[in-house]
Amino acid sequence: MPDIELKETIKGDDAKELVKTCPLGVFDIEDYKGGSKAVVKNAFDCTMCRECIRNPKFTDKIELGKVRNHHIFTIEAVGMLTPVEIFKQSLQILREKALHHYSFFDEKKGK
Repeated sequence: MPDIELKETIKGDDAKELVKTCPLGVFDIEDYKGGSKAVVKNAFDCTMCRECIRNPKFTDKIELGKVRNHHIFTIEAVGMLTPVEIFKQSLQILREKALHHYSFFDEKKGK
């Protein structure tokens, strides 16, 4: 998942320009002290295309990164098993594989 940080407040016409720059509508405008400022509306929609930081005006004001420990799993059931059953079975398989690899490294550590 993308992590988008506005390091500085982007106000007024610059905020409007930033909103127009993003092809996926990640940014939005909010009222701010009698004016307007740019905010991150939906970081999930960001594809890391970097359009928002190509403009030298925004390069130092926006930091793009990724949340490293965030994962999204999608399960589609097309047969007899329900998505819940598929998820439970996949967790069991993942557990078995993790235990196998853990024991492998545990054996190597003992030698």
